[in-house]
Amino acid sequence: MTFFRQKRPVLVLSNDLYNHTSLDIIVAAITSNISMRDFSVLIAPDDLSEGRLKTESVVRVDKIYTFSKKIVTSQFGHLGNDKMNEIRAMINKLLT
Repeated sequence: MTFFRQKRPVLVLSNDLYNHTSLDIIVAAITSNISMRDFSVLIAPDDLSEGRLKTESVVRVDKIYTFSKKIVTSQFGHLGNDKMNEIRAMINKLLT
């Protein structure tokens, strides 16, 4: 998970190979407005395998963007495998 200049948290979806060979990253929006919508996945502080999440938040898998890596300002954690698998399944549901 990463912050951008305007301090908007996002979840990096692109894999390490893409991230190391591209000038861009593929991300999904994260919001602390936890009104659940279709194609949203709730994340809690204990879902992180590394780092810290201040409050429960929602990953909006219907809000996927490509950004230049130059605008990344910081990283604040990593989601655990179980939660990442849940997010991948939701993306698959969105696209199929």
